[in-house]
Amino acid sequence: PEEEEVKGKKKEKVFRGTGGREKKAPATNKKKELTAKEKERAAELARQASGTKAAKGAAEMKAEHVATEMAAALGPLMKELEVPEALQEAIRRHLRHSAQSVFEKAAHSVFASGHKAKIAAVQEPFATSYNQILLYSKAATQFGPTPPELLVLERHLIKKTCVPLAALLFHAAAQEMALGDSPTEAQLATPEARTALLPRLPPALRPALTDLHQTLAASKKGVSDLLAVIDTVVTTMCLQVPVALDKNKERQVVFAHRQAWLEQLGASTDAGVVLLLVLQLLIVATHKALLHVPWRAAESIIEQLAPHVSADVVGMLRRLHGRVNELRAATEPGLAREMSTGAGELPLEEGDVALMQQVRDIVSTKEALAAAVKK
Repeated sequence: PEEEEVKGKKKEKVFRGTGGREKKAPATNKKKELTAKEKERAAELARQASGTKAAKGAAEMKAEHVATEMAAALGPLMKELEVPEALQEAIRRHLRHSAQSVFEKAAHSVFASGHKAKIAAVQEPFATSYNQILLYSKAATQFGPTPPELLVLERHLIKKTCVPLAALLFHAAAQEMALGDSPTEAQLATPEARTALLPRLPPALRPALTDLHQTLAASKKGVSDLLAVIDTVVTTMCLQVPVALDKNKERQVVFAHRQAWLEQLGASTDAGVVLLLVLQLLIVATHKALLHVPWRAAESIIEQLAPHVSADVVGMLRRLHGRVNELRAATEPGLAREMSTGAGELPLEEGDVALMQQVRDIVSTKEALAAAVKK
């Protein structure tokens, strides 16, 4: 038999079986969860709405610019004809309204036809850079045992990988505006170019990209702060935050970086660059992790690698590090701690060249690397 029991204000149906046990009927008033397809459709509608808003903002800016130019061109004529000020203002308003109407129609047409293609063109390089930042950030946390050391690694990471990603986003925003004289991605890696571009961007994008620009410049901001700002920019620009890499894809990314660093190591004749590349390759071999090593952190990284590599390897790394610091201090006093990749080659003696080659040989072959790394 079926009975009803009242508990407070909620009624529940209870089914009594022959064994005296009670079973509650499953609740039927739960909110239905959206399917993956419905979620994707909702996200697409949200992106379209955001993109339309951005296009409208861009149209308003262009209309204002064109109307101002037309009014300036008509100014001398209206002055010569002694047109009253009230009529001049009415003409300017009409020009602004007409230009805005034309640009809004054009912007809507362009957005509807080409927006998806533009987003797709930006999404892939953005996802690649974003996932690389996550991998580097994980290694930086591992090799930054103290907050000051972690900040050194993260600021170097921001310089090497986050700045190019920001340049990509700024360039995509400029392309969305179809600015004919917009700077290139390489130029937007500099703060001066980004500062000059910001006032020309649509109001819908300007606040998020301004936050990104200021976070890049802040000396005490870490990668987590920057990623939070990037997530906001991505939402504003109708991009998607990429899904985290699985283990298989992560191994592929690590392998590709290892091959690129080996090629760079073979071509470099700068002792400082050689040492940094060898440290990065040893981190890949011992921890299966990616990390851009700044010169200021090189000594700390050597000590952290010491338990994982042979004593002879540690000795060579320490000697080359010390020798480069000596040469750097003698060549440019006070700059030894600031040295980074691309700082310029140092005048090496014959013994220094031999030591640099020994350090290079540590990772040059699989056999040498296997001998260097402890089992």
